[in-house]
Amino acid sequence: MNGADLLRHDYDELLALLVTEIAQAIPGFNDGIENAKHPLRRQRQAALRLSLTGMIHAIDARHGIVVEPMDWSEHVELGRMERRYGRPLGQILRAPWVASRTIIRFVNDRAAEFGISVDACHETNEIVVEWSDQISIEFSEGYNDETAARSSQLEARRHHLLRTVLADTAPTGDALLAAAQAANWRPAPRIRVLVARGPGRDHYRRRLPSGSIAADLDDELVALIPAAHATTIRHSSADDAVAALGPPTPIGNSAYSARLARRAIALASGRSRPEFIDSTNCELDLVAFADVAAAEAFSHRLLQPIEDNPQLVETLYAWLCHHGRPQATAHALGIHPNTVNYRMNQIRERVGSAIDSPDHRLDLYLASHIAVSGATGLNGETQ
Repeated sequence: MNGADLLRHDYDELLALLVTEIAQAIPGFNDGIENAKHPLRRQRQAALRLSLTGMIHAIDARHGIVVEPMDWSEHVELGRMERRYGRPLGQILRAPWVASRTIIRFVNDRAAEFGISVDACHETNEIVVEWSDQISIEFSEGYNDETAARSSQLEARRHHLLRTVLADTAPTGDALLAAAQAANWRPAPRIRVLVARGPGRDHYRRRLPSGSIAADLDDELVALIPAAHATTIRHSSADDAVAALGPPTPIGNSAYSARLARRAIALASGRSRPEFIDSTNCELDLVAFADVAAAEAFSHRLLQPIEDNPQLVETLYAWLCHHGRPQATAHALGIHPNTVNYRMNQIRERVGSAIDSPDHRLDLYLASHIAVSGATGLNGETQ
């Protein structure tokens, strides 16, 4: 007599013992599925029967008996179901080891009674351990497959939510809440849209504050960030990515925030390229460069008399920024006030009386701002 004969003889008794031992050894194993007719309980029972039968057949095969190959599909399906019902993987992977320990003890305790030799016990123990390893592998395969599928579905829902929210006619009310719930996201009252481009854009994904949602859309990382938490990402930067944060807005107006973020990135391209741009810090640039060609033509028309001399353009801009105060202008430019006065005399000679006309100063300020911003970067800070 060998181990297979013993397992066949006491099959039902051992099966019941395994159910009891697993439930007692693993805390919470049956929590929420106490009903024996629960689908997960039924699948566990089916997999357990197949496991015990498979062990018996494996022992038979060692003794030259032809047996059917093991079909592991029920174990894989059990792994999937455990994931669907939210059970932890560690819990399910303990079950085969509790079962193997119980079977080995069961066989060893009854070996003498059934006349099973020590070698036959060792053979059975070896097969039981090998079988437990394989069961764990099949469980894990099903569990991981289901996890990947759920992750893929969630990512698809996030893509759908972001594309929907960023559309020009975004949904509102119940439709918006339903899309957010499907994506497992709770919208904040006001959000800011982050847009990041470049190979290093995942740098920003890893630093998104709590309550954000993000997805890759058309070679961009796009994220909806609660406006109250957006300050945590302002000082973040990556060497091989450029990103911009749109202005705060209700979620129904997210397309506007995204549009300004993308415009900020476009304006930064080809200049000094700041790695991270907060649109609220460069609103004048976004307004002035709403139409780049028109902005440059406007600046050229007003500054044509001095645009051949960048120092004069820079001085005019600083002078207008500081309301015509020579000392403040000189400090901003790092030059002597007399130099400011000298340059301003040159500007007056070229530009004429327009510089002293309140009606024209705003135009000159905007024109010089456009010129300086184009030379120094998106934020247009004078050097």
